[in-house]
Amino acid sequence: MLKKLFSVIALGALLVNFAFANDLLAKLSNGAVSDNSIGVKVLSLDEMKEVRGGYRTSAFLIAENEYLALAIPDQTTTYGQAVAIYSITNDDTLRNVLVGYTVKRNIGYSKNGSFVYFTYGVAMVDKNGVHRVNMNSALNNNLVIKELSRAYKEDFERRLGGLR
Repeated sequence: MLKKLFSVIALGALLVNFAFANDLLAKLSNGAVSDNSIGVKVLSLDEMKEVRGGYRTSAFLIAENEYLALAIPDQTTTYGQAVAIYSITNDDTLRNVLVGYTVKRNIGYSKNGSFVYFTYGVAMVDKNGVHRVNMNSALNNNLVIKELSRAYKEDFERRLGGLR
């Protein structure tokens, strides 16, 4: 009960904080960039409706029995904007980190013989390699991961030989 109350209070404080923020860009970048900076344009409602962005995807065979689909952001995404902000503030946390969806073909054994099953996961990819993220919430709730899953799950299962 106390945990829920604390969560509600924290969420309320966060919403109030952003509701009164005049310049969200300045707030997020600790003043390094603002709505009034050179090259920053405040969009009208009609212009906001026309904004398009996203990511492109690439698929890789990362092991004999595992595929990886990567979401590679373009320069118009919120992620790309966040990377730009963090690069200005010298915070390298988000630079060159990509999110991916994995499908792995496994062989299990029972008293009836061997059987094939698939496992699905989330991976973060950076200059040091592929890092597994063991969070069911990321696999089930992250919008990008859900889109990658819808786009690649059946294709990866087929490429890996299916359930035969």
